[in-house]
Amino acid sequence: MTEAGKKIIDFSFNELKLHRLVVSHFTENNASEKLIQRLNFNYIGEEHDSFFKNGKWWNHKLYELTINDWKK
Repeated sequence: MTEAGKKIIDFSFNELKLHRLVVSHFTENNASEKLIQRLNFNYIGEEHDSFFKNGKWWNHKLYELTINDWKK
C-alpha cells in the first residue's frame, strides 16, 4: 500500500498540479494511521462524531501533505 500511496501522491502533485492533499481515517483504524504516517502526511487534528455508522458516531483524524513537504 505504501508504494501505491506514493504513486497516487506523485500523480496528484505532478499530473493534476494539486498543491495540498488532505486525508483522514477513523481513529480506531491503526493500519491506516501507520500508512498515512509512512507517507509523511502531517497531523492536523481530529473531528469528533463526524460519521455515523452501525449505530455509533465515529471520530476522524485528519492529515495534510503539501507539494513542498512532498519534495523534501
